[in-house]
Amino acid sequence: MRRNGLIAGLLGIGFSLAFSAHAEAAWRFDPMHSYIDATLTDQRTSGDVVQQHRVERLAGTIDEQGQLTLPLALDQLDLISQLPSWLSGLATGQVATITAEVDPGWFNALGIGESATRQLPLTIQGERFTRHEEVALALTRVGENEYRVRTAEPVSIDTRELMQLDNAQTILAALGFQRLSDTIPISFDARLLSD
Repeated sequence: MRRNGLIAGLLGIGFSLAFSAHAEAAWRFDPMHSYIDATLTDQRTSGDVVQQHRVERLAGTIDEQGQLTLPLALDQLDLISQLPSWLSGLATGQVATITAEVDPGWFNALGIGESATRQLPLTIQGERFTRHEEVALALTRVGENEYRVRTAEPVSIDTRELMQLDNAQTILAALGFQRLSDTIPISFDARLLSD
């Protein structure tokens, strides 16, 4: 399974729209059908505890020139609802932004029912880190103005990258995690709608 430090921000996050005023969106993520699934393994003295979690309501856009922008926020992770109320303030606000250049021709070349896979160079920018990685994504045109994009091969994030996010250690400790495994397998699945 391939390590991918770039996607580390995706684990503790969700997405919200943020674009410059002059860029018009050509495609937008449908938050009700866009998510990341993650498998967390807590390495405890009594044995490993494996949990499935989801980053929900992913939202973002790709403009007409192919600029993808996805701001990331911790409060999209399903685990956050389990935090004690006095800690809930730690999980607010943007923690990172994912950007990429997507060739608009990738969308336009597909007929309904057709798929294509591409290696997409992504950049994730957080307050304390910047990462550049390539991720294989599969795009399927499922309707006239609707596409599905998902990871095309296994992706794992480096837990050390995750721990660089603000308040990550405090939040995980408050949720009862003792020691996460070195890598966290994730998968990405989203619906894109063209405007």
